[in-house]
Amino acid sequence: MGRLYPWTSDNRPSMETLYACFPGVHYTNLEIIRALWSRDLSAQDLREMFEPADHRYRQCYTSPDFDDLLMHVFDHLLGTTGIEGWTIGDSMTEGVSYCNTGDTYAMTIGLTPDGLFLGSWEEMAARWPKGSDDE
Repeated sequence: MGRLYPWTSDNRPSMETLYACFPGVHYTNLEIIRALWSRDLSAQDLREMFEPADHRYRQCYTSPDFDDLLMHVFDHLLGTTGIEGWTIGDSMTEGVSYCNTGDTYAMTIGLTPDGLFLGSWEEMAARWPKGSDDE
């Protein structure tokens, strides 16, 4: 069952939870994910510390926000196959992005308007329905 972690620095999953969700991911990577979960760094810090964040920054015409860079770092640390997402309902600005595992039922990390979500794509899609223009 997925769990939403609203935006507070003290509200993050335990190492035991992360290890149970991602048993194939190196423990050090999970420690980094847990540390980044608090979002205490700046976008510049992410770019300086993690090549995937800097690479994402250099790909964009306009500067990506912190959350976009953070999701690319999570994608790298989890070893998933990229970041995907959708808009919510009829909104053109609110959406969900997630680290794509390639498996609808596998645990992943999602970024929602309410906070970071630890759960499956299926759970995110049920909780935050896609907009009518998304396929």
